[in-house]
Amino acid sequence: MITNLATAITKSASKQTYYTIRFLVERTRLAISLSIIALALLYAHIKLLQKFRPVLIWFAQGIGSLNEVINWALVPLTALFCGVASCSVNPKMQLQLTAPA
Repeated sequence: MITNLATAITKSASKQTYYTIRFLVERTRLAISLSIIALALLYAHIKLLQKFRPVLIWFAQGIGSLNEVINWALVPLTALFCGVASCSVNPKMQLQLTAPA
């Protein structure tokens, strides 16, 4: 009887944790999506923002480069935790992970 109660409590707590995390993640995704749409509309309708286009392009390219550096730095951790054969990484990273034949 105690085992069944413990199992029921654990299952209930796990379900509650799952739904709480899912709610927070979905709410964050929604906020990001809405902010992207709002920024796109502002950029489309405010001519002053369009004058900053070269700066925005430069900033986007910098963020892209930073993202590539972070991906490169995480390649050893990716190989360590999920193995070379079972990782689902992009092709550039997979070339770095495979051993020479």
